[in-house]
Amino acid sequence: MLKEQDTAERLLQQQTHALQERVKELSLIYDLSQLADQTDLALETYFSLVAARLPAGWQYPEDTCAQLRFDEHAFSTPDFIATPWQQSSPLIINNEPRGEVLVGYRSEHAPDAEGPFLAEERNLINEVARAISRVIERRLRETERQQIEAAIHRSEGNLKRAQSIAHIGSWHLDITTGDVQCSDELSHIFEISPGSINQLDGFVKFIHPDD
Repeated sequence: MLKEQDTAERLLQQQTHALQERVKELSLIYDLSQLADQTDLALETYFSLVAARLPAGWQYPEDTCAQLRFDEHAFSTPDFIATPWQQSSPLIINNEPRGEVLVGYRSEHAPDAEGPFLAEERNLINEVARAISRVIERRLRETERQQIEAAIHRSEGNLKRAQSIAHIGSWHLDITTGDVQCSDELSHIFEISPGSINQLDGFVKFIHPDD
């Protein structure tokens, strides 16, 4: 009877411990998702905050150190050291490896599925790496979009200055709607307010019949 009771208590302790570990892992994933939503954070700040939060998701958080590497940059917990007890997962950005997430213990612990790490911790670090990779890809796309918009803005400014100097204008017709867009200089040539012509029938009134 006592043996069965001891077995039941050990089983309950194991189940409780496993449940506590899953709660820690889910809490980390939620915490990182909250960070990912803070789009005003610079990537460097985001990386540092992620590295600082990683130890909380592992079995021995007080003995855990972490590092996030992206290209030539590294973001680590203050106590990070290279140890024999580490696991890592790559950061794949647009199908190219650009870095990794690395978690390690500073001292030896009982062996488990992967050295001292639980099988669930392998799944956790892989999911963390995928989540970080998605954030990076999203930020890179946004940066590229902003650069394209800035280039277009500069190009439009250069065109306006060139037209003003040469005293020439330009216009664009949307053949599906009949909408017309005239440049500011063309409006100046026609001696009308910019934006006052937006339809083709109004535009052709300013065109000489022989043109």
